[in-house]
Amino acid sequence: MAGLHWCVGNRLLISIYDEKWVPLPHLLRITTPPRLPLNTRVCDLITDSGHWDRELVNASFWQHEADAVLSIPMGYVLRNEDRLVWHYEKTGCYTVRSGYWLAQFEIAKMEMWVRLEQL
Repeated sequence: MAGLHWCVGNRLLISIYDEKWVPLPHLLRITTPPRLPLNTRVCDLITDSGHWDRELVNASFWQHEADAVLSIPMGYVLRNEDRLVWHYEKTGCYTVRSGYWLAQFEIAKMEMWVRLEQL
């Protein structure tokens, strides 16, 4: 759903390839071609001692994505549950204002594609 992305918590719910969860501008998702099974979850990237498996993360993703994953603080991850947040507000909470902005942006984007197709 447009506007939502995962805030990594206990890492049990988030699929590494299907969900928006990586703190990267714009996409918020892994774009590296899959090197792990498609059903791999964020919890599979964490060792039994509760730290990122740096070797696995670095071997599985392009460097900029691996760096972004490893930048997620584990203290936060271990204390909170995974949750969906609204990308267009710093608080992570949906507002009518930001929803309206996103709707207008999507309409403008569709209108641009229609004009391009008519060329």
